[in-house]
Amino acid sequence: MSHSAKREHRKRSISDTDRIQSLQNLIDNLLSGRLEVRKPSSQSRELFAEFLPGDKDRATGIAALCMRIADDIGGVGGLEAAVNELVEYLDRCPLGMVEYAAKIFLTHYKPARKVLQMRSLEERQPASVGSSDSPSANLAGFENSKMAS
Repeated sequence: MSHSAKREHRKRSISDTDRIQSLQNLIDNLLSGRLEVRKPSSQSRELFAEFLPGDKDRATGIAALCMRIADDIGGVGGLEAAVNELVEYLDRCPLGMVEYAAKIFLTHYKPARKVLQMRSLEERQPASVGSSDSPSANLAGFENSKMAS
């Protein structure tokens, strides 16, 4: 490889690395519920239920569509287009459906699985996860549930 070709490859790799990091941040925000629905619809106010065949089929269809989009475009650009498509569905789907579709996409689409991570709940939402070793956290949860009843 010539010197200029190596430099171009390095420049492209850095650019792809930045794009992948940006995609990872978008996926992290999507899976943690930090992305806001821009134009709430009646469907975006409903809740997704994995055990309902219609909901599960629709989420699987969204994931399959994203895989086709990523395949058609290819490379990092295909992943960007697929993830952006997921984000667009937030306005039109029950709460939790797009997150489920994103998990299917990340798990079953090999090119995404190679470069994007589905971070643990502890990493995505550390404030939502309390230690089971902390008696005060357990007591607070018990007291709150007692008050709610």
